[in-house]
Amino acid sequence: MKRLFISALALGMTSFAFAQKGSILVGGDLGFNFSNNKNTEVKTNSVDFNPMVGYQFTDNWTAGVLGVSSFGKTEDVNGSVTSTAKNNTFGGGLFVRYSKPLSSIFNLYFQAEGTTSVTKSETETKTGSSSFTTKNDDINNFGVKLYPAVFVNLKDNFGLNFNFGGVNFNSSKVDADGAKAITNTGLTFGKTVNIGITKNF
Repeated sequence: MKRLFISALALGMTSFAFAQKGSILVGGDLGFNFSNNKNTEVKTNSVDFNPMVGYQFTDNWTAGVLGVSSFGKTEDVNGSVTSTAKNNTFGGGLFVRYSKPLSSIFNLYFQAEGTTSVTKSETETKTGSSSFTTKNDDINNFGVKLYPAVFVNLKDNFGLNFNFGGVNFNSSKVDADGAKAITNTGLTFGKTVNIGITKNF
């Protein structure tokens, strides 16, 4: 399996420790995932993009909105039958961030965010020259995340963000009668590394 993940690729006007009240934060995260299991002939790829815009209403506190979008495809080849599942997720949420300067170079911040989204999917099955498409039930998602991160000021408030995991809760429920929610709570400290770029104007 080949995997590439770039998270918190925040490019733009960001306020943070050295910024002051009234500044604007523009950023987001971008993720890619590619896998190819040659034993089962299953290929999966996905792209995630989650932009955010915030307002720093004090020297330490920033709040704003998040966007959630994801595009994925899984191809399963079983003899003469090829099944391709496509899913798209769209939604949004809110975030709040507390920043604390440690020095002129380092800044520590904590961010909490909550999001809701809907996943729509369909499956196309091909057998020889014939094919048919089945639309699946929508899935309603809800998530909460809390994590610390460090900003390293390289020059003129341009630098890098480093996040090494956090605490998250996720819930998913199929939009169908009798369906029950599937929940997941995770602690990912040390298991993930997210790198971001920020610039203060």
